[in-house]
Amino acid sequence: MMQLSYADVARLTGGTLYNSHRASQQLVGVSIDSRSLEAGMMFCAIAGEQHDGHDFIRAAVDRGASGLMVSHRYPELTQLSGDLPVIAVSDTHRGLIKLSCAYRDRVNPVRIGLTGSNGKTTTKEMAYALAHSVDPTTYRSAGNWNNLYGIPLAWCAMPNGTTTAIMEMGISRPGEMAQLAPLVKPGIAAVLNIGPAHLEHLGSLENIAREKLQLISASEQPQLWLNADDDLLIRIATESRLEFKTFGLSPAANITPDQIVSAGFATTVTIRGQVFNLPMVGEHQVRNLLAAYALVTSAGLSLDTIATESISFSTTSLRGERIAVNGMTFVVDCYNANPASMRSGLTTFANSPTTGRRVAIVGDMLELGNRAEQFHREIGQLIAGLEIDVVIVVGSLGATIADEAEASGFAVDSIYRFASSSELNGSISQLLQAQDTVYLKASRGVGLETVIPISQREREEVA
Repeated sequence: MMQLSYADVARLTGGTLYNSHRASQQLVGVSIDSRSLEAGMMFCAIAGEQHDGHDFIRAAVDRGASGLMVSHRYPELTQLSGDLPVIAVSDTHRGLIKLSCAYRDRVNPVRIGLTGSNGKTTTKEMAYALAHSVDPTTYRSAGNWNNLYGIPLAWCAMPNGTTTAIMEMGISRPGEMAQLAPLVKPGIAAVLNIGPAHLEHLGSLENIAREKLQLISASEQPQLWLNADDDLLIRIATESRLEFKTFGLSPAANITPDQIVSAGFATTVTIRGQVFNLPMVGEHQVRNLLAAYALVTSAGLSLDTIATESISFSTTSLRGERIAVNGMTFVVDCYNANPASMRSGLTTFANSPTTGRRVAIVGDMLELGNRAEQFHREIGQLIAGLEIDVVIVVGSLGATIADEAEASGFAVDSIYRFASSSELNGSISQLLQAQDTVYLKASRGVGLETVIPISQREREEVA
């Protein structure tokens, strides 16, 4: 855990420490959300677009905050408890960033950073599984802590003795990666792929590629790995005169599989003579493993003495996890969606063995800008050519998928349309049958996971 005193925090952030008689008190981490704060953490009150953390100071104190970081403009600053260390700074978000970077440098792990339009979290978890099998002091950022708020929190949550840190980096707007790069400063980095995600703000695939490649802009002599199968990514990197190595299915890649064998919902991949068993299928998952292998071995972590076939890989929540309910199997892949991940997911699903019907529940892909309708029509055309028995669509853009699937020859009586996930909830049990395998894919805002017919208690256990 983090081992800093409030005197340290004040010095590292340039803040003013109030109630200085508690200067030696230690903090065990940092939170910006009073609901998830754990006893001993410092609460950093950040003014966001929708909420101001200063409004939740009392809740944070009640949950056991060991101290506070607040704006020096907070009107009740002098009224805060005299028994609680309080650090006042001009900008609490900037203060959090300063603290996290200072702690990062104090621990000084080998830093691995990865980004891409799809597969970031899955690849991060694969890389962690590989690295941790060799070095138990490996750390990775939690969940989707991959932005200007999440990465500082991830550094603050890093154990003091960490030797290798794997950080996910995500962007949605121009200029974000240039801001993230100094927070991570990866010595080893990978760009997994370029796809039409966040086009509403980033404009074009070329812009996305250039933004993603900024992940090494603050690093000295970084090792950069790129997906050899992504022609656009390779072209932009080459035009930018970047030095890089590649992973991918192409035989020309620096790291490529010796053999791939799929059976059921599992895949065995051999890389440089080492065997890995994945509880998932699809070429995209093989590429994720190749990227993870490249990052970990570049960090000097040799897998030569490890029984690699015994390394346990697991899917993370809402990212391809399988849930069995009432004789049905749900493949829950609805943490997010864009045209590339939707296409890959549906194709893999249609090619996977099942004992019953294949049912695809798909919904809106968000933040695609003025090409949103076109992308959804293309998914409808794809579905019409796949081995899928039933299609259930959710949302107004989902309806466009249904329209195009129908126009492309998919059976009209096997398509069902719903305006929202909540509307589908009332009908889902009547639409499904025992032995069905059900694939769920949509952007996170659609909330498709709520349609799985399990009780609230079971849902909490799954989550």
